[in-house]
Amino acid sequence: KPAWQHDPHCAMRTVGDVAAVPLDTLKRAIGPANAARLHDLAWGRDPRTIELSRDEKSIGHETTFEADITDAVALHRELLRLSDAVGARLRRAGVQARTVALKLRFDDFTTITRSRTLAEPTDLGKRIYEEARTLYDAAADGGRPVRLIGVRAEGLVGAVAGLGLWDDDEQWREVEGTVDAIGSRFGAGVVRPATLLGQTQRRRISGGDD
Repeated sequence: KPAWQHDPHCAMRTVGDVAAVPLDTLKRAIGPANAARLHDLAWGRDPRTIELSRDEKSIGHETTFEADITDAVALHRELLRLSDAVGARLRRAGVQARTVALKLRFDDFTTITRSRTLAEPTDLGKRIYEEARTLYDAAADGGRPVRLIGVRAEGLVGAVAGLGLWDDDEQWREVEGTVDAIGSRFGAGVVRPATLLGQTQRRRISGGDD
């Protein structure tokens, strides 16, 4: 017999112990409301829904090179590619970034991050690249060999529905929107900036959200 039948005051140490106690007995011990909830949970019944999704706190991509890179032009090119990818994901998610962050890992595996807060949130790869390049140029440390480089958009907010009378980025917004449309139909990377054409540097690419 269950332990509670031998000794009504015995301790219930497991979920199985609780499940074995009749609901009326639990009600007398801890009250109707608590008893009903504890009894349901012991039998695996829980009306609460499980939230599987969460708001993204940041969107980023990074590249680990198979050989250390010292060429600033090549690193700028990679920053452009990463920034375009981040911008495209921001637009798909319907969000904009208040902050652009750069991640660098050097040949001795020292890793640094630098960030800049924007005057206005953006979802444009061009703007993200400009900030990321400025951050890299300030942190390059005399052309120190780079093993990993990454770009991350942080401080995400809902995309601004309306723009002012003048939009300095209107032309680029149209260009990147067209690239998005082509990519959704024919695959990402079909249309790329000219500076990325013919790129052969071998790398391992990763992208992630927080």
